[in-house]
Amino acid sequence: SKGCNKDDDPYLYYVVSGNVKVCYQRNDCSEIVLFYRERGNIFQAEYNRFASICTDKLKFIAAENTVAVAFTKAQVYELFCEDQDLFEEFLLTVHLTYASFAQRLVNTAHLSSGTRLLTWLNKLCAFSEPSEKGYYELPCDLTQQQIADLLFIHVSTCNKLFSLLEKENLVKNTKNHIVVYDCATLK
Repeated sequence: SKGCNKDDDPYLYYVVSGNVKVCYQRNDCSEIVLFYRERGNIFQAEYNRFASICTDKLKFIAAENTVAVAFTKAQVYELFCEDQDLFEEFLLTVHLTYASFAQRLVNTAHLSSGTRLLTWLNKLCAFSEPSEKGYYELPCDLTQQQIADLLFIHVSTCNKLFSLLEKENLVKNTKNHIVVYDCATLK
């Protein structure tokens, strides 16, 4: 995408169906995944090419059968002028994204692969309530590859770590949830 430079350029996208991967693509075509956006989420176009420097390019890659609606910068401005609640929701989404980036940096910088996964799981539990049995059922439909990408871990290492945690009856990773049986031991 050429990004948003003028009022008539697409700036804000709403994902109607499917999902979009937002990543950096390096000159060697390797990718660093920043985040994913699924149905019902929004994401912003790159503004004035601030994020793409030299040969590293910000990319938005839609999965097959993804439908997204684009709003120009001018349309977004008009919508926000008309609807304060929509503007507040937009600010919440933007700042949650910033917070996610900050947490991701803290969770991955100078930590071993195992510590990265354990730190991530502990933080997910910190923002959830346990079930009556004391388990944490964390909604998560990310694939092992997506989790590995977010934590900067090789997918085979991620699989081995989850297998070890499952073998110890600490965690179970299903298609739609990660169940943490013993958060205290994970800590």
